[in-house]
Amino acid sequence: MTSERAARIERIVAALLLPVALALLCALIAQGTVAGAFTAQPAAALLAEYALFLPAMLALWGLTGRAWAAWLAGLVPLLLTLIDYFRRAINGEALSLNDFAFAPQIGEILRFAAPQLRITEGIAAAAAAYVLILAVLIVRHRALTPAKRPRAVTALCGAAVFALLLVAGPGEWLADSAPAENSTSLRLLRAYHARLQPEPTPETIDWEMTEELPVEEPEEIERPTVIFLMSESFFDCTELPNLTFDEDPIPRFHALRETCPHGKFLSNTFAGGTGYVEMEVLTGLCGGLLREGDNLCSLSDAAYQTLPCIADVFDEYGYHKTFLHPYTDALYNRRTIYNAFGFDEVCFQDDFTVEPERKGGYLSDMTLSRELIARYEATDAPQMFFAVSMENHQPYTAGEFENNDVTFQSDRLDADAAEVLRTYAYGARDADAALGHLTDYFSGVDDRVMIVFWGDHLPNLSTPTGSVYEALGRVAVSTSANWTTNELLTMSSTDYLIWTNYGNEPSETLEGNTLFGVHVLERLGFRLSGYYRWLREQVEPFYTMKRAGLFVDAAKEMWREVPEQYHDRMAQWRDVQYALAYAGNPMFPHTRE
Repeated sequence: MTSERAARIERIVAALLLPVALALLCALIAQGTVAGAFTAQPAAALLAEYALFLPAMLALWGLTGRAWAAWLAGLVPLLLTLIDYFRRAINGEALSLNDFAFAPQIGEILRFAAPQLRITEGIAAAAAAYVLILAVLIVRHRALTPAKRPRAVTALCGAAVFALLLVAGPGEWLADSAPAENSTSLRLLRAYHARLQPEPTPETIDWEMTEELPVEEPEEIERPTVIFLMSESFFDCTELPNLTFDEDPIPRFHALRETCPHGKFLSNTFAGGTGYVEMEVLTGLCGGLLREGDNLCSLSDAAYQTLPCIADVFDEYGYHKTFLHPYTDALYNRRTIYNAFGFDEVCFQDDFTVEPERKGGYLSDMTLSRELIARYEATDAPQMFFAVSMENHQPYTAGEFENNDVTFQSDRLDADAAEVLRTYAYGARDADAALGHLTDYFSGVDDRVMIVFWGDHLPNLSTPTGSVYEALGRVAVSTSANWTTNELLTMSSTDYLIWTNYGNEPSETLEGNTLFGVHVLERLGFRLSGYYRWLREQVEPFYTMKRAGLFVDAAKEMWREVPEQYHDRMAQWRDVQYALAYAGNPMFPHTRE
């Protein structure tokens, strides 16, 4: 009797402590250090995770009768937290439901990410503790196996509470007590619950706001060749603090900037997510306004047939439209999307016609420039190119480029950080030379040509001990969750310029990626109809950019979240986007083949 009572007490203690242990192991991984798990992780987040893990583990324990089986299931939140940690370390962004859309491309993603995955003290401690607890539970298997009736009650009660959390959501007290950055499991649960909420339909949207937007026929204007060139991770690295290059790595960009419209480009992502940037530029949609778990690259194939795209405007003016990317079609669903957008040609590395040159494992930026020139020369029709470069893609590992002779001076960088920066700067120098090759060539042609050049996002300059940005003092810490609003703005900023061979007036303007493509249409003198006219009249007066943790309005004021004075207008824009993305209402009067 005494031994049975002792076993019962052991089971009760184990049932109560195992969720505590799981929450602490998640904190070890999330914070990266043993001390951080107990000091940096808020107690409220640990308590909220405990409330989530307890019923789930009780249900599994009761169902199987095995404590170790319930503990094995704890691998799910641990792995999600681990992926979240690496996602933040590499791309500066938290794991979201959107990322699960890329599960089929996990091999390709790991190819980029693997060289940057570093095991921290917290990860190592969590793995060791997990295995130790599992071993103890297996050894104590008999003592921890309850009778059938208590098992049934435990399983029923645990499953009921956990199901309630899934169906009804984590509740206000969980949402308020555990900020999104402190618990991967709770953040994903809240996102999942938000995705279950009903969506607006065309019948519930007030379309009176669009009734005064007539369809206008394109007027006769001069039609220059237009080249959109989004350069992988390009930014003005000479502006990094506490650093001096012995020789300017991007002299052509600096020279062109003195004669062209230029400025900072606010990206909706950091260190990755190129496809999200190009989709916002092309569509004028804001990815942050889609339903939870969706992004602009993961909608249904049918949605892209009716989504607005600036390529439609070029089509109305008689342009031949070509998409070029010197890599494969493995990521971001590009082949499906660009074909649905009505591009006449969708070209990846195997479709290039010029002699290929590889740099750092990818086709070089100079190869892309030569391909653009070759395709320009192949036809007399007005052309619109949308090109996305690849050479300077992460990871920035030592030896990636042969004969790297970039040098600089800084007393803030250790050997690892210096190699990361040196590798990046070499790639930026090649991007600069490729841009110069284009402008030199098109300066000598008779046709009018516009080149729109910009960086999609900042590069991931992570090191074993932090990042180049942290070491140089551009941000106080490497982890984006701890950046201030000013730091988020800084780490969202790349550079752009718009060059033409028919007259350039230097000016400096801050651009956000959502409206960037629309502003190019206006520079060309194209008439705007439908959604793009609505954007100009209804959205542009108050909006510049929105991304996770940062909102910038038209006056360039910034907030962590959308301020109250813009809630109604953002809600209206969200309704319009839902209709465009989910209900097939084009709002842009263009029929594609």
